Amino acid sequence: MASIDTLLTDHLDLWTSAIARKSSAGRGRSGKFSLYGIEKLRALILDLAVRGKLVPQDPADEHASAALERAEASDISGLKRGGAIARKKIGSGKADIAPSGWVLATISQIASVQAGFAFKSNDFNEVGSGLPLIRIRDVGQTFTGTYYSGEYRDEFIVRDGDYLISMDGEFRISKWTGPRALLNQRVARLIFKNEEIEKRFVAIALQKQLSKLQGVKAYTTVDHLSGKQIAETQIGFPPMAEQRRIVAKVDELMALCERLEAGTYEEFEAHQLLVTELLTTLTASRDADELADNWARIEAHFHDLFITEGSVDQLRQTILQLAVMGRLSRQLNSDDKSNQRHQRPDDQAEEYDLKSFQARAGLFPLPEEWLILPLSRVCTNIVDCPHTTPRWTAEGWICVKSDQVKPGLLDLTSPNYVSEETFFERIERLEPQENDILYKREGGILGVAARIPPNTRLCLGQRLMLVRATSATLPEFLELVLNSKWITEFAQAKTTGGAAPRVNMAIVRAFPIPVPPLSEQVRIINKVGELMALCDAYSSMAKEAANLKIQIADAIATKAAG
Repeated sequence: MASIDTLLTDHLDLWTSAIARKSSAGRGRSGKFSLYGIEKLRALILDLAVRGKLVPQDPADEHASAALERAEASDISGLKRGGAIARKKIGSGKADIAPSGWVLATISQIASVQAGFAFKSNDFNEVGSGLPLIRIRDVGQTFTGTYYSGEYRDEFIVRDGDYLISMDGEFRISKWTGPRALLNQRVARLIFKNEEIEKRFVAIALQKQLSKLQGVKAYTTVDHLSGKQIAETQIGFPPMAEQRRIVAKVDELMALCERLEAGTYEEFEAHQLLVTELLTTLTASRDADELADNWARIEAHFHDLFITEGSVDQLRQTILQLAVMGRLSRQLNSDDKSNQRHQRPDDQAEEYDLKSFQARAGLFPLPEEWLILPLSRVCTNIVDCPHTTPRWTAEGWICVKSDQVKPGLLDLTSPNYVSEETFFERIERLEPQENDILYKREGGILGVAARIPPNTRLCLGQRLMLVRATSATLPEFLELVLNSKWITEFAQAKTTGGAAPRVNMAIVRAFPIPVPPLSEQVRIINKVGELMALCDAYSSMAKEAANLKIQIADAIATKAAG
């Protein structure tokens, strides 16, 4: 088997370039993607460490059983409460499945497991009065700032260097590096029996085993980790000298992973900045001729620029922005302007937020012969969904959920159904029809529009609204305007509701919609279709390349783990 150093150097580019896209945006530098290769490398390092494959065994090392026997004899943990924990002796047939000099041991042979105390919440405070209270969410995470000012027993005091385990949700083991604190319920502490034991190695090995218990129920009604499960968890236990070598090697390799991670983020962010700046030159183009020149310069480097799905998404948004700004097509004198006389009169439109419309519309660089109108004037209907949860059925009539609405695509590959009675209740105000636009005005991802395809009869679930264009505005054009940054940024700036963000109906009706002559709308739609097909091709290539790198990283890691 190749050494871990060889695996690193021979496949360095793979570990740093294998990137997985997240299904939803998160926080931090990697909100939309994960460094899959580096994460896989970290997991491989820990796997090799706990199986005795990270550093070579030394026949001169004292056998691990000697240190384990000393720990059993000395037991400095001092934990006598709740009765003795059963100790499992190492069977003669078990040591032979571990590396030379190792033994298989339960955690109870190495450390005592102390459970936290259920401190009274009426003595909790957030202003630093009292001792820090270590709760589940604090293990291996940034301390959340809960303090306890009531009475406590000294046995529940946590000190710097103690190893703690979260027993609900994600099972994590981590060293506490803060001031004196208190051990709350559903958090356990390891009290090692002998100071010569390399605590960090035990923590690494235990974390590996705890991940296998994730989701296992300790009791019939509560899904969590029990102290008994921790105590009975078995790990490979190497000689003391090898434990120290393993920990030193792990620290060395993890530091290298951190440097690789930092370098990859910097490279990714530099690439993203370059893409953003070049695409900005497109939106800054003064007319179609200048846009054509700028596009030609960027097009020559497409294979270097649009190599990730995220960068292709940026290109898509730029195309939509150019479309609504009138930069994708040349205006023609022959364009029929009569359609602009058939927009809905203001006095017949639903009431909208006039002040918000005027403030936003005033920022738009309006091309000649274009209008900019509130959404309520370019639509015959803007209807909100029923504010009730549908009664779902196994079959029946299609009812759309908000997560099925994607930019420019209504995904009905896995339809949801309601009864005929529920269906007709939900279309009482207006029955959706072909080319009506479904728009998400509520939820974590709002500001997304998709047209209803032909021969599709459906009703609306929650957090959706229905938009029907007048004959003077093509539904395809209105759909791309609603999905453009021009509208989504305005919608996001006007959201209310905190944890449940939404845009109120008066604001939606006030969306400032740029409206070109019908013939120009047709040219814009055709050009957008052509360019989106190009984006689809580059997105597909980026996805295939990313998946291939992930598969290769998996294969190399599997082979290395043996």
